[in-house]
Amino acid sequence: MVGDNLSCRALLSSASARASMVTDSFAVSPKADRMTRALRLMLVSGALSLCAARAHAQATDTARGPEPDSTMLTATMIDAGRKVFHGKGTCSGCHGDKLQGGPVAPPLTGASWRHINGTYAAIIDRVDNGLPGTLMVPHPGGIEESQVFLVASYVYAVSHGLTKP
Repeated sequence: MVGDNLSCRALLSSASARASMVTDSFAVSPKADRMTRALRLMLVSGALSLCAARAHAQATDTARGPEPDSTMLTATMIDAGRKVFHGKGTCSGCHGDKLQGGPVAPPLTGASWRHINGTYAAIIDRVDNGLPGTLMVPHPGGIEESQVFLVASYVYAVSHGLTKP
């Protein structure tokens, strides 16, 4: 990250210097002076935008990591997710002991889902972010980030016939 900050500083310095070189030869009248300042501002703004976009992309990429891979699920992960689903996560209170759904929450079995497509990534996203306007809150029961993945592993495994509820 330090190297990136130096690169951005160098880019800004270079953009400012080039703007000065280009615009100094035109600074003859007040109108040209205004244009000079506008050109410098555009060049420096553009360089800042590039640096900000680069920093945001790097932060986003490292925060998310690779896409979740359902082929990496283990029996241990699924069983741990089962315990969180039926325990601290309080998920079974709305979705039922067998993930059959109930009056306030949809079933989490089979290929047909109410609000998402049932992929591993979509299940993780729903447990992590909830569904605004419903009782599905982010991190139900106050579960930790690692437990989000465990619950999603269990729900995915049950809904895709890899294990029983």
